[in-house]
Amino acid sequence: MVKQGVALLLALMMLIGAAGPVLAKPVAAPQLSIDVEKSIEVFKAYQTVISRAAATIELEGELAVKVEKIISVDVESLASNPEKLAEMVDEAKEVLKQLAAAVEAKVVLNATKVEAAKLEAVLKAAAQVAEQLGNFSAAEKALELASLAKEGKVEEAKKLAVKVVKRIEAARAVKACELVEDAAAALLECPVKGNESAAEAISRAVVNINVTVKILEAVEEKLKAVNASEHAIEALERAMENLQRTAVILTTVAEKVVMVKLEKAAEAVNVTKQVAVSKAEEELEDLLEKVKELAERAALLRELIANVTEAKLEQLLDKVGSLLENASAALEKAEEAIEESDVGNAMKLLAAARIAVKHAEELLSQVEHLLEKEGKLKEGAESYLEEISEKLEELSELKTEELSELRERAEQLNSSEALQLLEMADELAEKAEKLLKAAQEAVALGNFTAVEELLEQVDDIMEQIAGLLGNAEELLEHLEEAAEKAAEKAEEILEEIEEKLKECSDLKELLEELKEEFGAAADLIEEAEQLLSRASTMLSEAQEAVAQGNFTAAEELLQKASSLLSQVDELVDEIEKAGKSGETAEEELNELKDRAGELKEKIENLKEKVEELKEEFKKNPVALAKLKQAEELLNNAEDLVDKALEKIADKLPEAAEKFLDNAKNLVDKVQEILEELE
Repeated sequence: MVKQGVALLLALMMLIGAAGPVLAKPVAAPQLSIDVEKSIEVFKAYQTVISRAAATIELEGELAVKVEKIISVDVESLASNPEKLAEMVDEAKEVLKQLAAAVEAKVVLNATKVEAAKLEAVLKAAAQVAEQLGNFSAAEKALELASLAKEGKVEEAKKLAVKVVKRIEAARAVKACELVEDAAAALLECPVKGNESAAEAISRAVVNINVTVKILEAVEEKLKAVNASEHAIEALERAMENLQRTAVILTTVAEKVVMVKLEKAAEAVNVTKQVAVSKAEEELEDLLEKVKELAERAALLRELIANVTEAKLEQLLDKVGSLLENASAALEKAEEAIEESDVGNAMKLLAAARIAVKHAEELLSQVEHLLEKEGKLKEGAESYLEEISEKLEELSELKTEELSELRERAEQLNSSEALQLLEMADELAEKAEKLLKAAQEAVALGNFTAVEELLEQVDDIMEQIAGLLGNAEELLEHLEEAAEKAAEKAEEILEEIEEKLKECSDLKELLEELKEEFGAAADLIEEAEQLLSRASTMLSEAQEAVAQGNFTAAEELLQKASSLLSQVDELVDEIEKAGKSGETAEEELNELKDRAGELKEKIENLKEKVEELKEEFKKNPVALAKLKQAEELLNNAEDLVDKALEKIADKLPEAAEKFLDNAKNLVDKVQEILEELE
């Protein structure tokens, strides 16, 4: 056991030690965008790693020749031969694998032959490494085991050394990962230094990051193979996540640098920060949503395990809760770092949150698997299936009743806008049905997380459908109200048009009679007929306008037709006046004469009455004042009657009639005054 542990420790030290220089000491490269130049950068990185690894052991035989061959290659000379260059990259990769195996085999071989003194020295060296890493408890334990080996208890020391070595290699892995993350953060803060070409510098950084990730992947495999601590493996995962995200950011930056031809270091730094902040904000938002989703999923599972006696489920969910709390705390700090443009620290925190979320999701899957065995998922499945069935029934009723009724109303009102809203609602209903069927399939598979997501989508769609139907209902109500008002308006206008058409008909008949009776007024009759014809045409046009819903035009036409009919009425009056016979005129004048005589007589009688009342009320000044007023009114009335008689003499009946009307009004007022006094 100790042989394997010591070998892995040394291999880890060698490999991790190679990662630092790869990031810290970039190799010269021409341009970012050319595959050959990238291959050259990769080969140089392999040369560096192989050279440092080979220095740790004595090589012999074929492997020594291969290593010397790789180290001595002038890779620049292969730029013109891409195929040969690719072969050399593959060969370097294979040599690195063989070299790693040889190092491990050599150490294992030495470990199997180690004596107590050798073991003691190794354990003391391990103690020094642990102290350097700040793991003082592991250092103390290693020294205790060194003393045990010195006492000759080699087997016992070997057995106990396994755990100590694991602790030290875990601490070394964590420390190395911290250094790697610091290097990645430094690249984001300043990807280009001095007078370097921005494109070349970023190109080298991306190549070196990719090589480092491959190394860390190999280390992770070895640590998992020896069942290393979760802390160490998580540190490696976090470092690799961070490096991969950094590579993505730098690749984006490189594309922008080439596109806008930025060469100055300061410009590249600014672009890097902008891209990093943007990517960090996007990832922050995604991770916050993922944490929320997993927390809801965990809460649901916690409800399902309420009556389950399996303690492991509770422990797993507690661990999930702890991971999500850690993720939330890291995301909160990451948000602060982003606000402060501390992109390096933000990427570290986001990587930590991402790993925590990943492990939380894995644990939740374990819980779901265990719940399946307990049968609890069956209860959950039944509940989900019932909910899905209810929603399907609700959708069916919506489509066959509410949607159908609204569509019928929209078609009656010929509302394309309402029909469009209903079409959208119908499409959403179809989509919801498909999602519910997918949810049924997810229930059958026991994938309740997917079921929850699908049901949430259905709920969102149902809200959208409700909104669309509400808008359609509101629109249709408005249109129906407008249609009702329009119908009332149309009926009102049509009634008025009918009245005017009846008036046209009556006037037409009257004109026919006048034409026969008063042929002398033919010109006036012809003019009236033309006006009547125009009015009839306008009324017909008004009816058409109403049929088309153009009430404004209909009312304008109706008003014009009414005006024309008024003119026809006036012409009819003129025709009648112009066509009256002399006999009719004489009769009218005689009637006016008789009326004037009657008024004269009435005025005389009232004057006598006034004189009588003057005597009666001679001591009543108020009454006398009213009698005086009556006397003046009678005099005025008498003058008006005289004027009427003059107009009658001039054969002006209309003027005479007006004077008589005014005279009568004055007489009536006098009668009122006298009635008050009596």
